[in-house]
Amino acid sequence: MKRLLRLGAAVLPLWSGGACDVLHGSTTTACTMGAGPSQTCVEVWSNVSTSQVNTSAQNDCTNNGGVVSNSCSRDGADGGCKKSSTTSGVEVSTTLWYYSGADDTAAAEASKCAEAGGTWLAP
Repeated sequence: MKRLLRLGAAVLPLWSGGACDVLHGSTTTACTMGAGPSQTCVEVWSNVSTSQVNTSAQNDCTNNGGVVSNSCSRDGADGGCKKSSTTSGVEVSTTLWYYSGADDTAAAEASKCAEAGGTWLAP
């Protein structure tokens, strides 16, 4: 899970750095680590899309053994912890999805999310 959090942290500066190759529209990149009920997945969404960010996020994911997709699966998910920020008009939200094989219960995950300043999302 620490690798997933690093992925989100690595992508944020690229979005807020104002890369030159801006594409139209928003973008979501997801990275799933593991499989089945023991998986974790992080979705990073931004209102600005750049090919540099997309490529970097995808490479970070696959280099750490993850699978890249457009969104995290909601099948078997306990819920997701979403954190958002806005810098210079660039909105970024990161949602870490937890699944039934996680060590904690959904209630404990939701509580930890709230303590960390996140918003708990139902699957």
